[in-house]
Amino acid sequence: MIPVMNLLLGLSLFSQGGQPKPQFDVASVKPAAPEGAGRGYLQIRGGPGTNDPTRVTYTYTSMKRLLETAYRLRQYEVVGPDWIDSQFYDIVAKVPEGATREQVQTMLQNLLVERFKLEAHRESRDVSAYNLVLGKKGLQIKNGKIPEGALPGFNYTTAPGRMTLTAKKLPMRGLAGLLTQQLGRPVLDSTGLTDTYDFVLEFLPESIEGGHEALVESQAQPLPIAIQEQLGLKLEPTRSTIQVLVVDNATKTPREN
Repeated sequence: MIPVMNLLLGLSLFSQGGQPKPQFDVASVKPAAPEGAGRGYLQIRGGPGTNDPTRVTYTYTSMKRLLETAYRLRQYEVVGPDWIDSQFYDIVAKVPEGATREQVQTMLQNLLVERFKLEAHRESRDVSAYNLVLGKKGLQIKNGKIPEGALPGFNYTTAPGRMTLTAKKLPMRGLAGLLTQQLGRPVLDSTGLTDTYDFVLEFLPESIEGGHEALVESQAQPLPIAIQEQLGLKLEPTRSTIQVLVVDNATKTPREN
């Protein structure tokens, strides 16, 4: 039997000590106009640390994306009815002066409770995952053209039908984390490698920029093949137990502003 933890998250707008939790000063929440009506897709702008720290805007954003943002979760860590992926909203909120990013996350959690009547809980679930392991020929990383003066870390560049990952001093656990984001399921570092690596990886992204024509013309390899051919690594299917946020109840139509 799967253990259930932290039942009914977010049912109260007050902390355990009875003090009000952080909230936006003002927030406008509206169903989004249809995609293609001159709008961007899944845009989050502003907030602490940006040039617009006292306002945060979520444009054409699904309930699932809002939950991922509010609770710092990955896509596969949120479970709920189908509509949380297909209903989209526009939110513009005024952030109190001096608020931190963490406080803005709490404010978003409280907004979801107040406006959408969100009820949710956390539980452990067994999910599909990958083990990142060495291929039969061992590590085949060939250092790519890393820009001179590049800092340790990574960055992505995109072109029609192609995505390029440039990494400098990246550990295998870091690569596993990036693969997790790209593949939408946990990737566990089982290589046993403890060094850091510089490399350039070119692959076919999951969503193709430029549509069908870009896909037909692209010579990039799908990600599982790319890491095997270019890095000498392999993804082996496995299972993993993770904590997920389960939406028990929420309304599609938010409470009026």
